[in-house]
Amino acid sequence: MKVLFVTTEMDDFVRVGGLAAVSAALPRALRPWSDVRIMLPGYRDVVEQFTHIEIVGQCAPLADMPACSLGRASTRDGLPIYVLLCPQLYDRPGNPYGDGPDNDVRFGRFASAAAQLAAGNLDKNWAADLVHANDWQAALAPAYLAWKNSRIPSILTIHNLAYQGLYPKESLRRIGAPESSFHINGLEFYDKMS
Repeated sequence: MKVLFVTTEMDDFVRVGGLAAVSAALPRALRPWSDVRIMLPGYRDVVEQFTHIEIVGQCAPLADMPACSLGRASTRDGLPIYVLLCPQLYDRPGNPYGDGPDNDVRFGRFASAAAQLAAGNLDKNWAADLVHANDWQAALAPAYLAWKNSRIPSILTIHNLAYQGLYPKESLRRIGAPESSFHINGLEFYDKMS
């Protein structure tokens, strides 16, 4: 089974909370039974730790989300890592989540690229059988798959319910989400996009 583990933290590169430990341990524990690959945003702390990142795909702009490149590298023990390279969104000082007004775009771009990768549209030599999205920053990956009628199953793990990624309804347009997704069984949460 080919598993795409979509996360914003990993002990090997960047740590803000407990997600980083899970993101480092769980994919390694699954390696004997699965082709597990991790996808991370191209934060400065991530990119600087690789001596070489091979570009394997390009994401076209979508709504207010800029074009970006997808790179592939690996950890010291050979775990494949995909890095979403978009300096204008991820090469920022400080906390990787930031408090900027564009986190909807930053993580919408990340999730949409993860869906493209899972579907085999970015790395022509790999596609996922399962997507494991972690926390709100990756939670839209299954939605982007569904909006493209993909049948790739997904799992969403919530590591900290206190952080939910709530944005005004106008964010739907900014991230290229269909207006029809704004309902209680979709992206709507008390008249906000979640």
